[in-house]
Amino acid sequence: AIDATGGAAFGVGVLVVAPPPILADQPALEARVADGEDACSLLAEAERALAHEARSEAFGRGPLTHIGNVVVNLGIGLGLGLGFGHWTAAGIAMGTGVAVGEVQILTRPTGALRDARGSPTGEARAVAIAPLVSGDGAGLRIALRF
Repeated sequence: AIDATGGAAFGVGVLVVAPPPILADQPALEARVADGEDACSLLAEAERALAHEARSEAFGRGPLTHIGNVVVNLGIGLGLGLGFGHWTAAGIAMGTGVAVGEVQILTRPTGALRDARGSPTGEARAVAIAPLVSGDGAGLRIALRF
């Protein structure tokens, strides 16, 4: 129970210590809109908030975040193995921790990042691969969005 609890607590702790910037930027911008501020200054502030959130989203999907995920989960596993001699639990904790962390990183919202890059539809370029099974056989379906 220590391994799962420790990893989950660390993940929640990161969100508490360093929440996404939009959680502070949006209410501040909405308050300025409610006060009836000048449209030009509001636009400049909205653009600043968008750039701030886009940088945060890029970092949250960047290589340092992936490395941090592996290092944290390796540390939890080594703590269980070296500290308590629970090597099986350590392996399970490291494997599942890295897998869950990568899923969280790869499914992190990126709307501000796409908008900051100027995607007219708000959708990023993507490649999707899915299994395809029919009466004639099986294969892969590859979809490209650009």
